[in-house]
Formats: sequence, C-alpha cells, structure tokens
Amino acid sequence: MIAVHGIHKSFGKKKVLKGIDLEIEDGEVVVIIGSSGSGKTTFLRCVNFLERADEGEITIDDKTLNFHHSSRHEILMMRRKTAMVFQSYNLFKNMTVIKNIEAGLHIIQKKSREESKALAIAALEKVGLGDRAQSYPGELSGGQQQRVGIARAMALEPQIILFDEPTSALDPELIGEVLAVIKQLADEGQTMLIVSHEMNFVRKIANRVVFIDDGVVVEQGSPDEVFLRTQEERTKQFLKTVFEDWTYTI
Repeated sequence: MIAVHGIHKSFGKKKVLKGIDLEIEDGEVVVIIGSSGSGKTTFLRCVNFLERADEGEITIDDKTLNFHHSSRHEILMMRRKTAMVFQSYNLFKNMTVIKNIEAGLHIIQKKSREESKALAIAALEKVGLGDRAQSYPGELSGGQQQRVGIARAMALEPQIILFDEPTSALDPELIGEVLAVIKQLADEGQTMLIVSHEMNFVRKIANRVVFIDDGVVVEQGSPDEVFLRTQEERTKQFLKTVFEDWTYTI
C-alpha cells in the first residue's frame, strides 16, 4: 500500500497543495482529475520527490519518509519503488531506445549490463516496440516515444507507476496506442497513480477517481460515484465543462 498524508507545497506565497491525504492499495488504479492549476501535477511530482514538499509524509509498505526532511539516500531508496511517465517523454535524444531504458536499470538499480539489456528488451516487446530497440527517439512518432517512456518505467519493476498526463503531448490519432498500453498494465494488476484529462478513458480504467481543486481533494470514489452520483457542487461544475451532455443521478 502507498499512503500520502498531509502534503503541503507552496511556490513563494502561492499555496499549491493544502494538506492532501491519499491511500492507494496494491493493484489499484487511481486517477486524479481537475482543472489546470489545481495542483494535480505538483502532487504527482512531490510523491516522486521531483519537487520537495513543505510538509507531509509518504509510506510505501513499512517505510515512511517525511517529505521535507528526508535525506538524499532515503529519497533514492523511495524512488526505487516508483517510476514516472512524463507528459513530454523525457527521453535522451542522443541515446537509442534500448539505451534509454537500460540507463536507469544499470545506473540507479545497479543491475548488470546483461540483465539491464534483457529487461529493456522484454519491456519493449511488451509495448509493441521490440523492433525499434536501436532507433533514436527522433525517429519515432510521439505515441511510440511515449510507449518507450512507459517501457522504461515498466522495466524498473516499481511498486507504483506515476503517469503525468501521458497523452497530453500527442496528436489525437496517436492517443489510442498509449492508452491501450496503460489499460494492459491495469489488467495485469500494476499499481498506478494517473493524472489525466481523458475522461472516457478514466471511466474505463480507474478503480477510483480523485477530484482535486485548489490544492485539496474535493471528492473521490468509483468512476460511477464521481461521474454519475456526484456529491460536491464544485465537482459538478467541473464535469459540466468536460462533458457537454453531463448529468448526474440523485
């Protein structure tokens, strides 16, 4: 289980996160939704220590860290339990696809080059890119690059994969291939925390939907509970902006 408690984050005088609590069970797919600027991406980046939160704690299994006071060694240890898939792929342009995946395995996880290569090949096969191992990112479509990003995360064999708007940088015709890979991971029981604006996909994949607004959790529940039996007025206002024909059930 992954649990985050009391996470606060400010940038200067602007408070972005205002005390978020969230627990994610093993094998659960939790999707965070909300308007731009609501704190979704900041929350995700704090969970992976890409941003240093001002307050709060994270627990994975039996290990708890304070976001603000953790040492570099503790952060590295926690990061080894997580993997991040970014909006903009974040691939090294001067490295082949397989080297992009091997790098984290060899450098961060200290695996041998032989084991790193085997895991990288297996991950590429799983996302349907086994034949592009020696290609460079610039030779791939956006959808293929994002699938490489997912393969890189999968190869690390993390307890949880964090997705930050994984389709936001893609042309519409490329979105489906990326979402299909994420759906496959969900079906296999991979624990995932996803920030997404693809609401129809969210309804299909999520075990739980969390609506964040102005740095706090406003509402959460199953997709049906959040989308069809909405309780909070702010959630209703948001859903009306993303679904033209949205209605809720009393």
